Parts: sequence; C-alpha cells; structure tokens
Amino acid sequence: MKRKLKEQGEILIRLGELLKNGYTLLESIDFLFIHLLKGKDDLRLKIIKELQNGAALSEVLLKLGMSNNVCAQVYFAEKHGLVFETLLDSGEYLLKRHEDQEALKKVLQYPLILISILFLLLILLRKMLFPRFFLLYESLGYQPSTLIAWMMNMIHYLPHIMFSILLCILLGIGLYYFKLKKLPPLIKSNLLLSIPVICHYIRLIQTHFFSREFSYLLKSGMSINEALLIFENQSFRPLFQAIASRVRKDLYNGLTFPESLQSFSLFSTEFLTVIRHGETNGKLSHELMFYSDFCMKELENRLNKWLKIIQPSVFVFVGLFILSIYFSIMIPLFQVMQNF
Repeated sequence: MKRKLKEQGEILIRLGELLKNGYTLLESIDFLFIHLLKGKDDLRLKIIKELQNGAALSEVLLKLGMSNNVCAQVYFAEKHGLVFETLLDSGEYLLKRHEDQEALKKVLQYPLILISILFLLLILLRKMLFPRFFLLYESLGYQPSTLIAWMMNMIHYLPHIMFSILLCILLGIGLYYFKLKKLPPLIKSNLLLSIPVICHYIRLIQTHFFSREFSYLLKSGMSINEALLIFENQSFRPLFQAIASRVRKDLYNGLTFPESLQSFSLFSTEFLTVIRHGETNGKLSHELMFYSDFCMKELENRLNKWLKIIQPSVFVFVGLFILSIYFSIMIPLFQVMQNF
C-alpha cells in the first residue's frame, strides 16, 4: 500500500540524513523502524534480511510503500552514486507536493461547499418551489419571455447536467484504470498527450524526470548508450524503459540521439534543441540538468496560475447562478403584478 506524500517525504529525508552522516544502509533502515515506522517488527526483520541478502535500496523502498517514481530515482542514484543527495531531493520534492495539495484543498474547500449547497438548493427549487410557480403562471395565463424561460429551464435541468458531468468524469477515471493501464506504455503516453489541457503537464513532468536522471548518469562518466541501458533495465518507469529500448535500437541503426527522440511525442522541439546544443559544446549533462530545473519551475508556475484562476472562477459561477435564480423567480412575479 502506497504511503501518503508527507510520510514518504519524511522517510526519505530521514534516510538521506542518516546516510549522509555516515550510517550504513542497514543501520539507517533499522533507525527508521525505531522512529518513523514503529510497531512493524515483522516488516523490519523482512527488510533487514533482504538487505543482508543483497537487495537494492530501490526494491526495499518499494516494499516500504514508496511510489514507483521515488523508487526509480533511487534506482538511478544507485547507478550514479548520489544516493543520499537523491533521497534528500526526493523527500523535499514530495513534501513540496504535499504542501501544494494542501494549498489546493484550501483553495477548493470553500467553493466546493458553496457548490454542494447550490446543488441542494437546486433540488429543493426543482422539487418544491418551481412546480408551484409554474402552476401559478399557468393559472394566470402568464407566458415568460424567451430569456426567462431559458433560465428557468436551465435551473430545472442543471442537476441532471451536473450529475451527468460527474458520471462522465467517474467513467473516464474507471476507463483509465481498467483499459489504459493495460495498454503498452508508449500507446498510453500518446493517448494522454492527445488531451489538450493535461498534455503540457505530462510533458513537463516526464521531461523533468528524464533530463534529471539522464544528466546524473552522464555526469558519473557513462556514455549515452550506457545510460540508456540502465533506463532499459529498470522496471519502475515502464514508459522510459520502452523509450530507452527503442532509442538504443535507433542508435545501433545509425540515427543520432536527438533524431531518435524526435519520434516520440513526449519530447518537445525545445528539449531536442537543448540536447543538440549540449552535444555540440560537450556539456550535455549540464544542459540536461538546467533544462530539468526549467521544467520544474515551469510546472510550478503553471500550477500556481491555475490555483489563482480556479477559486475566482468558481465564485463567479456561483454568483451568476444565484443571480439567475433570483431573476428567474422575481422578474416573472413583477411582470404578473404589473398586469394586475
């Protein structure tokens, strides 16, 4: 079972600090079970036994409930040697993501409460108040204008529309988990990248990961082919496993590194330009790290913009809808009163 982001971050930071201060891996894991993983002696004994038998840290972390993304980063760190640095960076990143999630919850909490109240109000209006108004209008022979009639119909059918949208979202999530997850990684990636809004975020997240880990591997003295082989041999990120396998074949067939990457919709033209420039000046590892940082900052900027847009947009929607309810009820009443 996957642990929460905050718990994962705290475990990784504590483990990184212990390794940084000279503790062995066995001592560090044992220390974690004393403080952050209390009351799990069976798991502790199992993990320690696996480490004594030569299990990799990335495999151990997976059994401790860490995400595949974290385990993949640790797997690459075991190859390029920056283990405790990677643990600390990953832990801080997860804690930052936890803070972002909490901020998003706070931003959405009040609007969601308003929308829930609005939804209940719609149901009450539809079931109790509107039928009486319609009977009153019919008895008085009142015919509402086109705009008022449209507003009343919208209020009448909006619960059905909202329920249908929610049902479509749930069906979409279900389709993803039961259908898309079974597709090959490259096909699944291409389908997700065809979705207009989320494609930019997927591309930034994946490019950030690839640039960062590939840069570390190159800095440790590996060639491009050796780094690709490590990507191909890992199983935590199937997408990059498939990409690395195809790129290695392309390199064997005479294509250059950027020419091969160009065939994947995951990588932008800008990213390919960075690779070409890095190969030309011999600083590919440095430029990949720079671009990785750029992707992360761009992702944070985009998310912050959305946070600033979401709450005001919801408030405007709720306000306009309340006004439409008011006008759809009061304007016909005023018109009826004027006729008498």
